[in-house]
Amino acid sequence: MIFALATPVAQSALAIFRASGSGCVDTFNSVLSEPISSYREVCLRDILWEGVLVDRCSVVFYQGPKSFTGEDSVEIFCHGGLPVIRKLASVFLGLGFEEAAPGDFSRRAYENGKVSLNEAEAIADLIHSEDDERARLSSAALSGSLSEMVGSLGADIDSLRVFVEGSIDFSDEDYDFIKEGEVVSRLSGLRQRVINIIDSSLVSSQRASKKRVLFFGPPNTGKSSLFNRLLGFDRALVSNIPGTTRDLIDSEMFYNSVNLELVDSAGVRETGDVIESRGVELSKSKLIETDVVLVVFDKNTEASVPAFISLLDGKKYLLVFNKIDESSPSDGFDCLVSAKTGEGIQGLKDMVLPLVENSSKNSEKTFLIRDRHLMLFQSSLDHLDSCALKIQQEKDIDVAAEALKYAKRSRIHTGIGTSESHMRYKFNATPDQIIERAIAAVSHAKSYVEDVEFYAEDAGRTDNEFLARVCEAVIKAGATVLNIPDTTGYCLPEEYGAKMKYLKENVNGIHKARLSCHCHNDLGLATANSIAGVQYGARQIECTINGIGERAGNTSLEEVVMILRQHPSLDLDTRIKSQMLFGLSQLVSESMAMPVQPNKAIVGANAFAHSSGIHQDGVIKKRETYEIIDPKDVGVTESSIILTARSGRAAIAYRAKNIGYELDKLQLDKVYNQFLIEADKKKEINDDDLPKIIEASNI
Repeated sequence: MIFALATPVAQSALAIFRASGSGCVDTFNSVLSEPISSYREVCLRDILWEGVLVDRCSVVFYQGPKSFTGEDSVEIFCHGGLPVIRKLASVFLGLGFEEAAPGDFSRRAYENGKVSLNEAEAIADLIHSEDDERARLSSAALSGSLSEMVGSLGADIDSLRVFVEGSIDFSDEDYDFIKEGEVVSRLSGLRQRVINIIDSSLVSSQRASKKRVLFFGPPNTGKSSLFNRLLGFDRALVSNIPGTTRDLIDSEMFYNSVNLELVDSAGVRETGDVIESRGVELSKSKLIETDVVLVVFDKNTEASVPAFISLLDGKKYLLVFNKIDESSPSDGFDCLVSAKTGEGIQGLKDMVLPLVENSSKNSEKTFLIRDRHLMLFQSSLDHLDSCALKIQQEKDIDVAAEALKYAKRSRIHTGIGTSESHMRYKFNATPDQIIERAIAAVSHAKSYVEDVEFYAEDAGRTDNEFLARVCEAVIKAGATVLNIPDTTGYCLPEEYGAKMKYLKENVNGIHKARLSCHCHNDLGLATANSIAGVQYGARQIECTINGIGERAGNTSLEEVVMILRQHPSLDLDTRIKSQMLFGLSQLVSESMAMPVQPNKAIVGANAFAHSSGIHQDGVIKKRETYEIIDPKDVGVTESSIILTARSGRAAIAYRAKNIGYELDKLQLDKVYNQFLIEADKKKEINDDDLPKIIEASNI
């Protein structure tokens, strides 16, 4: 049996409890002043516990399976005082009920066949709707229209499979199943239907954001006073001294069911004050993230209106004249107010609201979907695309060009296998035929874009002389980047570096193209090979966050960045903001549900963690003793001193000091002996364990 408070934990007129489970009706009857035998009727009853009145409540019993969960259920409408809520919760616990976890009632309804999974999710989304649009979409999800559309798509895909399988099973027949079945056209139609679903859907996890309203303008025009006036309380410091506001100050405000984030900013002016200058820069940068800008002037600053409008770069704005209690403005202002007296404030609110509402409407959205739905839709789209490309293999470059039609920096990446293994077993082609195909592909791509990258697949196992011939031919055809993959992760660093050196010295026109490293990690040499490649002339490394990729993975971006950063003698730098590496690594790991191994260089959980006593002592005395990288440089807050059975006295003293214990040598010896006893029992000693160990040491 489970129970839950269905209303917020807050003082109110009424609170509602719900309970569900086999036997819950009979169990709850035992605490009522008079038992209830009817179902779906509202009954007024006293709830008694240990002979004491808890509350007089309205009680409704529901008999399974004719309930939301499909089980016997109870609803109690009690008074909303916090003591009553707490007492009634204790009554449920005393009767043997368990407090429900979030979603437990919907889960039981799903398990008992009362609702579908989509309907259960729609209920949760409706409960957590943050605006009218989400509520509408959540309610629509309960109608099953999305399920019907997906079912129709599935039926059409099954029908299409008949023709595709026919072309495979009866390939010797004269009948062209692909053509006669209009497979390509129907695939295109299915693809567009999936795209339409994705485009017309709002993902439920993408929470509604507050609409940001920025107070902007010259100093001392009363921006902070106006900010406080709109909020209804003093949030920002106000004075007559220009430059009082030096940082961004924000606060939340609800107006007509719209969630607004008001942001007060420093007055924009030339100043020699370093801190104020930083505040001015923050004010300007905040413009990018703002929905509506309130540009505030007074009589002394209205001449600067054109200069400030030029800073807004197309943002929605209102020109606000403040201090009308002191003077009147010239023409051209949208709103006249007095932060001091409150005059015009209501009008300002009414002018802001339409501007933020117009920027937030999702009226074109038809469906509300979960992240898992989006992932499945995108996966379906990928499979449809893959199928279409395989059916129209010769049109892959045309398809790529179509996708790049509106790209600002377009590049087509094409290529072919060049190793003996690939030529013989994959393509059944001669070296000359491989070169012809390479030239044709690059030339075709060049007809669409200027930037064409060519990859010589399995270049790591390709004869250098033949590889040079291929590279020279594709450069003449227009290739601007030469990708030299170690596809199987076979090469040693000196071997891969020598291959780059050979190409630099033996390919005519090599100056017209950039050499690129693309290394796999089958032997754990991907990063080492890539670094060797750039040492011998490559200027592009193709890599991935966390080294993810085919089989054992690819070159790790974070490793490349920090190797080049730590070896300035190479005179190579990526210009990547290394402080974002750790956070980006975590984001990729979480998004892909692919944990990062703890001992992974740079971003692993143990990359800056020290558990050995010798290492801990050295790091405590001087971090650089055992760390060549400052953790902050990659986005890690600080090094970690992990207490294990291998830790020494220095680590114990260090961690104890961090939590407020200063131990002398004699005390430390006693604590250390007790620590070893506990450390032998546990893998790791944490800060909660240390006080207990110190207390047990009798120091």
